[in-house]
Amino acid sequence: GTTPIRINESIPESDAAWAALESERKITYYQWVPFILGLQTIMFYLPNVAWQNVTFNRLGADLTAIIVKAMDALKATTAANREKMVSNVAKRLEMLLFAHRDYRRGKKADLKRRLHHACGIFLVNKR
Repeated sequence: GTTPIRINESIPESDAAWAALESERKITYYQWVPFILGLQTIMFYLPNVAWQNVTFNRLGADLTAIIVKAMDALKATTAANREKMVSNVAKRLEMLLFAHRDYRRGKKADLKRRLHHACGIFLVNKR
């Protein structure tokens, strides 16, 4: 374990003084536990960051914001307000769909499309 000594205290010189100090202030947990917990926190947060990055780069829009707007429309109190919010969500989804329509034609475009479908998980871009 660890026995902390404050700045204004002197270091004990005898074994009896150490034993008395240890019985009163000994820290029994391992010192690296907070570091491991911090590392676990970071490791659990990284997939969320990666997912947000992939969805934003692939879609070009914040999908979470669209879902939040849809949930707000579900909780709306008046029909007019709900209609306005639903039309806003529908407009965002329509813009999202039209933004990613592939208008390219030809053999080169077809080859790129096939490669993207086969290896798309490795490519994080908007095509």
